Amino acid sequence: MTERPLAQKLIWQNECASKSLSLSLCATMATESAVKVSPDMQPEHAVSVTIFFEGVGVNSSLPAQLAAKDACSNLLRDLLRADRIERGKITCSFTVEPVIANIYGGLHGGAVAAIAERVSIACARTVVAQNKEIFLGELSISYLSAAGKSAGFLVHLLHQRRAENDYSILN
Repeated sequence: MTERPLAQKLIWQNECASKSLSLSLCATMATESAVKVSPDMQPEHAVSVTIFFEGVGVNSSLPAQLAAKDACSNLLRDLLRADRIERGKITCSFTVEPVIANIYGGLHGGAVAAIAERVSIACARTVVAQNKEIFLGELSISYLSAAGKSAGFLVHLLHQRRAENDYSILN
């Protein structure tokens, strides 16, 4: 690794000391690493961004049980409840629990997509034979606002017969 210019290195070390960062993180930031920082960016801003990413665990490894196939499905299975099932229509309820919340306490966007996929496939299964394979080919989600911790919501899915199969989440 090549050293950064002395002035920049001292700024990084001072920022690390003032924010009580780990020695390994400070050493990485004070030397040139795989992360490239624009010369136009002030070092203290780069430190703030690095602190944010370290805080959310961007370099952390997933536990083995979460790295397994369908780990997210296993997390959602106990939280999603089918309230009503009819041919081509399904209503489910769901409560936001900390296990699927983001760092701000709201429902994680990936969990929203996983719920939409699971309910879509369940709805399709009401009109498609069991021996046929089902997959969700395309999914479009608009995030309007976050669902907070312990918030509950209903998912109404209706199969609409058109030239293409189209599923609409009503709530």
